[in-house]
Amino acid sequence: MKNGLLPARTAYLFAAMIDAFARGLIFLGLSAYYVRDIGMNPLQLVLVGTAVEATCFLFEVPTGIMADAVSRKLSVVIGGVLVGVCYMLTGALPIFGAIIVAEIVRGIGETFLSGAYEAWITDEAGVEHVGPLFLRAEQISRAAGLCGGAAAVLLASRHGYATPIFVGGALMTVLFITMFRLMPEHGFHPTPREERGTFAQMAHTFTQGAVAVRSSVVLLLLLVIEFVFGAASEGYDRLWEAHLLKSFALPQLHLPGFGPLDVIAWFVVFDVVMTMIGLTLLELVRRRLNMNESARVTRALTILNACVLAATLGFAAAGRFELAAIALVLRACSMTLLRPIQRTWLNQHVPSAVRATVLSMNGQMNALGQIAGGPGVGWFGNCYGTRGAISFSALLLAPALLLWGKKKVDSG
Repeated sequence: MKNGLLPARTAYLFAAMIDAFARGLIFLGLSAYYVRDIGMNPLQLVLVGTAVEATCFLFEVPTGIMADAVSRKLSVVIGGVLVGVCYMLTGALPIFGAIIVAEIVRGIGETFLSGAYEAWITDEAGVEHVGPLFLRAEQISRAAGLCGGAAAVLLASRHGYATPIFVGGALMTVLFITMFRLMPEHGFHPTPREERGTFAQMAHTFTQGAVAVRSSVVLLLLLVIEFVFGAASEGYDRLWEAHLLKSFALPQLHLPGFGPLDVIAWFVVFDVVMTMIGLTLLELVRRRLNMNESARVTRALTILNACVLAATLGFAAAGRFELAAIALVLRACSMTLLRPIQRTWLNQHVPSAVRATVLSMNGQMNALGQIAGGPGVGWFGNCYGTRGAISFSALLLAPALLLWGKKKVDSG
């Protein structure tokens, strides 16, 4: 299992590219599929997210422990295949109940990926090199995701929203089956076979992760922030596309030689602008931000969280399409920078022996936040519309902003 056909860095970047293309196919028209083909209301849209996040909450730590005790490579492959199967089911069965079942499958898959993927590449590339690699992968993913989104528009315009969703799921399934041969695993030493699969071993590994968190103010802070951010993100993530589709009259776009495009083509336009700005900002950050300077990283995260909060409120309040588009781009670019910086910061402060477990605990906190905040936001949306729900979600970010604003943080 250890000998892959590609170097770890190449395998990681290749997977990031194909995975992002597949997700571009899937996610560009997913909300339109939910709203227009299935007819979901705001509460149902959020409950789809609650289903996957509740599954993540239940499975994050067990799958993280499996990745630490058995194989991170195997965990990544299983997770990617399950996510791909989820979207094959979603595209094939346009029924709300079937979507919920598919999202539960996805939740299990995402937990196999969460923590294990990052822990695998951190062990293989080395903690001192992983920060720039995460930023490079983010750049590649943005470009590949844009290409996948463009392909989704063409497929949806001719064959409906379900087709790109199904094709993206199939591509993801094939990718991760192939990755079993491509990924090396030299930096990880699994628990001996005779010690695997026991509850005692699982409890011991989880206890090590919990001790690492309790001994570091940084890790405790990040877990609290992840909970708050999860609660705040659910409403926006599930409703922003529905808000654009329902609240604004989006002009129809045409492609010469192809004809009229589905309205989701506007999402590609947004992605082009976001990608151009985001890639530029990522390159500037990669060159200028020293990830080992605690104060500068914390300050950057504080500013980025403030931008996300302000942009989310602006998007909800905008009365004109142009203003909503500006707020949308500002929020997306802020999130593009926020993710790799926070991910790198967390990876650098977790011991390798329990890295996947602690990262899975971090994902579990995000899931718990979304479970706690999601249904309430969806109910609020049914009562007061998508504008009210997105505004409410933005206000939930305020506690995270206060936490990042702490001037002194013990790095453990």
